[in-house]
Amino acid sequence: MTVIKQIKSVEVDSRILKRIQIEESLNTITLNKCGAGILCGPLLNKILITHEKYESGFKKIISEIGWIIKSLFKKTNKNYDATQILLINTGKTERLEVMFNGMNEMLTGAAPVIFIGDIMNPVLKRDVYHWFRSLPKYLKQLKQVDSELSSTKLFKKKEIFTLKVEIFFNVLKEIIFLRVLNRIKPQTLLIDYDRNRFGMIITQTANLMNISTYTMVHGVPYPPSKYVPFIANTCFCWGTSQKELFEAYLSEKSTKYLESGNPRFKEYNATKRNKIVNKLGLNPKFINIMLASERYTYSNSEENAIKIAEQILEALSKCNIKNEVNLLIKLHPIQRQDLFDGIKSKESYFTLPKSYSLEDSIIAADIIIVTKSAIIVEALVNNKIVIVFNPLNIDIGVSKYVLNHPLVYVAKDINELVSFFNQLTQEQFVNRIDLTNIQSFLAYKGNQSTAFICKELNASLRY
Repeated sequence: MTVIKQIKSVEVDSRILKRIQIEESLNTITLNKCGAGILCGPLLNKILITHEKYESGFKKIISEIGWIIKSLFKKTNKNYDATQILLINTGKTERLEVMFNGMNEMLTGAAPVIFIGDIMNPVLKRDVYHWFRSLPKYLKQLKQVDSELSSTKLFKKKEIFTLKVEIFFNVLKEIIFLRVLNRIKPQTLLIDYDRNRFGMIITQTANLMNISTYTMVHGVPYPPSKYVPFIANTCFCWGTSQKELFEAYLSEKSTKYLESGNPRFKEYNATKRNKIVNKLGLNPKFINIMLASERYTYSNSEENAIKIAEQILEALSKCNIKNEVNLLIKLHPIQRQDLFDGIKSKESYFTLPKSYSLEDSIIAADIIIVTKSAIIVEALVNNKIVIVFNPLNIDIGVSKYVLNHPLVYVAKDINELVSFFNQLTQEQFVNRIDLTNIQSFLAYKGNQSTAFICKELNASLRY
């Protein structure tokens, strides 16, 4: 990381600042109503910062045209009614659904939670007509984008082409979002994440319609390359350390930050532990170690997920508690149930069925192993010991505030993992740090977090 300055003890990455500068420069070129930087922001971040895998321009053209044709003929019964407060879910995860449903009960005139992917289906013929009608104008603007990106000398020609394709097809999404928002007519919009591909566009479209926009911190943002700058007018952040992290990357158009605490995670009923373990057919007297498997963002995703599991099993085979441990594997929502069937290990393990809730999985575990998962936060809220196992040397996704926590252990290789396992005794699970201290550290406020956010949203209504 290249550090160019210190603001409130936050290290600022010059690469992220450069990406923000390019994004803001592209936003001076508007297609329909949104700036070009908004229309390609996440892809820009993948190319310059995270180097994640993405579709090439030609593949993207084929897949987008296929999606348009398929969606044009798709039938739907969706009928969005007018509402004062609109909740947008970009992730369809168990945690988000529980969180949003809890909010809905406290909000004034809130609609059922809408998944952003559902909004884009079907595409109406008039959407496509409006999109193609301005094609000559878009081509001229894309030429300006080409010139702007070329002048930075940071992009290859094929990367510039892919970015232009991304911008062009995302204009259609902008047109669709504008139509839907005009139908629903919300005064306020809350979105769980305003920096993904579609979240940026619908949030900015709402801004341009003078809709009050709010977003939340959906994960553990360190480094914050996938978060800044926020598009929404207001961001609910978990606590002071997050606020300082985001403010270090402020541009001229700043977002308002409110310290709401953490509404995403909750305390679970720990007394259910043995009941859950017995239901799985495991020995409740054993130590339950759960691996929260992760979807890696590069091409060999499955290979790396299996490699992590095999290394943990190897470490267990070398430690002195190997006959007193249950290894549970919690799949990432998009991983196949049979992904780990081919693991090469004599040690036993148990892959949790996808039907098993995250709540039950965390309750059953005594120790949770993560590589780069937000489960680390939920584990700490529920007073679990966490091992960050990072042999692949990837961005872990959590800040030093979390890594320095007394219940977090970091292991870089198998030997360090074995060393930790050999120190385990049952006494460690009894002599835990006080739960209230953990919750304070994580800016966790339980239902008060949700109540705080809902109070702000209700207050934003103009009539």
